[in-house]
Amino acid sequence: VAGSVGSPAHTAHLRSAAEQRPITIESYHAPWDRWYENRIYPTPDGVSTFFQDITERKRAEALLRAREAELRESERRLATALAAGRMGTFDYDPASDRLTLTAAGASLDSPAAAYAVLHPDDVPAHRARLAEAVARRGDYASEYRVVRPRDGEVAWIEERGSAVEDADTGAVRVRGIHWDVSERVRARQALEAAMRDADAERERATEANRAKAEFLANMSHELRTPLNAIGGYVQLLEMGLHGPVTDAQVEALERVQGAQRH
Repeated sequence: VAGSVGSPAHTAHLRSAAEQRPITIESYHAPWDRWYENRIYPTPDGVSTFFQDITERKRAEALLRAREAELRESERRLATALAAGRMGTFDYDPASDRLTLTAAGASLDSPAAAYAVLHPDDVPAHRARLAEAVARRGDYASEYRVVRPRDGEVAWIEERGSAVEDADTGAVRVRGIHWDVSERVRARQALEAAMRDADAERERATEANRAKAEFLANMSHELRTPLNAIGGYVQLLEMGLHGPVTDAQVEALERVQGAQRH
């Protein structure tokens, strides 16, 4: 285990004896597939070495390094996906009541304390939704406006996330992603305005049709009375009450009655 001549472990033994100081070195023993920690102490006669098998620790460290590398790669991929989707992340700490937004997707220049850029009219409802998510330890969704610090322009933001409780401390945080939905909101508002205009136009058309029907009903009533009188007088003429009528006159009187009936 001390190592062959010229190996790092053998060199450490020689250096400990020459410099008269303790040296600790880790070494791998390939035939046994084991790792050892060598604690080398100088003595009047040379050195004394204490060995400890640290194979399990080295394996755990290697596993931890691999998982950290995987985590870094996952974070890199997530950052790439968020950037491609013009998305950002948010983090809400109920203990300090601090809500932080990343720049991407939120149309902000840099990470910011969200309450500093939220539209004042949207802050109460936004706080209420966060508090509800914390109380339920559940999913969270919100839509609100931010006022961009650089130009004062208003942008609409949608957030989705969840409240998570730390198993060790019991502390709760709400984390998730957000993205700019200004174009979608403007399209929705334009559609709603168009629907309101269409409803108003239908109402105006309905009122115009009602007025037209009422006018025609009134005119029909106003015309019917004199036309009835004319029809009755024509019948008297046909009956010869005012003297004999010729065939041509009868034909003319029948045309008058036909027009009166229509």
